Amino acid sequence: MDSSLLRQFNLVVNREKAKFNKRLAIFLFFLFISTVLWFLIKLSHEYTTDLDYPIQLVNPPKGKVIVGDPPRTVQLRVKAYGYTLLRYKAMALLSPLQVSLKGANLNSNSNGSEYFLMLSNKLSSFVPQLSDDIILLGIQPDTLYFSMANVVDKVVKISPIITATYANQHMLAGSIKVSPQTITITGPRSILDTINEVKTLPISLNLISQTHKEKALLSSIQQVSFSQNTVAVEVPVEKFTETTLDVPIVPLNVPEKTQVILLPEKVTIKCNVTVSKYFQLKPNQFKLVCDFSDSDAISGGKIRILVQKSPDYVARIDFQPKYVDFIIKSK
Repeated sequence: MDSSLLRQFNLVVNREKAKFNKRLAIFLFFLFISTVLWFLIKLSHEYTTDLDYPIQLVNPPKGKVIVGDPPRTVQLRVKAYGYTLLRYKAMALLSPLQVSLKGANLNSNSNGSEYFLMLSNKLSSFVPQLSDDIILLGIQPDTLYFSMANVVDKVVKISPIITATYANQHMLAGSIKVSPQTITITGPRSILDTINEVKTLPISLNLISQTHKEKALLSSIQQVSFSQNTVAVEVPVEKFTETTLDVPIVPLNVPEKTQVILLPEKVTIKCNVTVSKYFQLKPNQFKLVCDFSDSDAISGGKIRILVQKSPDYVARIDFQPKYVDFIIKSK
């Protein structure tokens, strides 16, 4: 009996919940429709408002370049319908106003690098950049302040940034070649004084088995222009073989009025050499030295051997021993 009453009670509750949910859904639907209609009505009205608008300074005077942190936004006083303003709120981030610097004036109170531009005199140049549905009433600030510097030129070297791995039994066969080796860069002297080279964008080469050539883009530098934006890069690659040579050791910075005897006077070096240069490789193309002015190189009556010079077509130079005994005699 009790369970039967409970089931009937639950049925009644569920029916009432269903009715309530239906009424709520209908209410929310009409609320949504009325909100949309209200919003559309509002958008159809004309408004006067301010828009924060991005700008881009262009056309600096000949021989000048913009430096520092120039203004990036202005506030436009505009009149338009609501839907036009809504559209512009989104478009403003994508389409900055082009502000020509023609007519810019030197600030007499500055050190010769600060300029100003009356934006109120430029309103007519902004109107074509805006939609026909919008009326430009004014702009703030009325005056833009910014800095410009004289443009200078400088010739700098190109440094290729290359990471390469080579196929089995292959190696870099000499120096990486860049053409041209230098370019002319143009910009403010304060920036150019800090630049001694221009790097390429990184190039990654994997398991290459032959000479690789490609056009490399140069890494851009803010406020600096290049005479060209690409260079030709050549990475020479060849097969290699292993060889050994006996190379004499040269003592450096020997104390005055003394004579040094190295034991041994030669060491055998082992290295990889490109096949094409195998028969050209000679001991005199290497220079092994012991520097007696380097106290860190001397330990326990022995001195460390260093490779001071080697051809650019050899790799993995190794030799034994790394230290040699020495005797110092008075002359």
